[in-house]
Amino acid sequence: MHAGIPSHGVTVNLGKSLVNFPLTVDGLTLPTPPQNSHEFPYCGLLMNTKTLNVSKQTADSLAKDAAIFDSLTVEFSRCPGQNFQRKVIGSFKMQTFPSLFDTSHNSRRTVLSNTYNAFHLTATKMWAYARCLPKTRQPGKGLVVQTIGTLIDAAFLLMTSKTRKKRWPGYECSVGKGEVAWLAMLAFRQVLVRKQARYTEVLAWLDEEILKLTRKKGMDCKLLVKVAKEQPAHGGSYLVGR
Repeated sequence: MHAGIPSHGVTVNLGKSLVNFPLTVDGLTLPTPPQNSHEFPYCGLLMNTKTLNVSKQTADSLAKDAAIFDSLTVEFSRCPGQNFQRKVIGSFKMQTFPSLFDTSHNSRRTVLSNTYNAFHLTATKMWAYARCLPKTRQPGKGLVVQTIGTLIDAAFLLMTSKTRKKRWPGYECSVGKGEVAWLAMLAFRQVLVRKQARYTEVLAWLDEEILKLTRKKGMDCKLLVKVAKEQPAHGGSYLVGR
């Protein structure tokens, strides 16, 4: 591949190549992932070369926030509430690649991690979108709470839908709605707690709902806590075993 196709003017930049085994081309040793790391980056994804699990590559939080603001398209219309909710749900939909939520290929723990990270990015985009709106049009507690609830319903349906199973034979997503809801609410809490001046009431609601889910019979919250704590996006110390 590194020989290129001179007749078509195709070349491969050795400096931008990455391999997971020792390789030298034309006297240049190609870079490899960090030592003892089994995660191989590819097109925004991370392929675990040991387990073959697929996860999404996460960016530095400050760089991510800046990139999110740059990527937003803010709509001003007569129905700001509907647009707000549509934008939030659309943000999650864009991240629902089957390879990230397929428990027939990934471990449940990896799928739960991918779910948390998708919700965390969605929450960050929601906060950024709301911040770009004029103060008179910024969403209140009722709209934010309704949006998070609608998002959880939509996310669970997307991840476990029969349509997805028909389109991708062999696809399976064995996660419960309670698990999806818990991870979603925690992700939104971890984003909004850093911007809590405008979201005090929403945070109180999230705390109450997380506590209800934690006490729900059959919920393996110990696993969910471990999953969330492992994520670079988490960056908080809220998690408590209540």
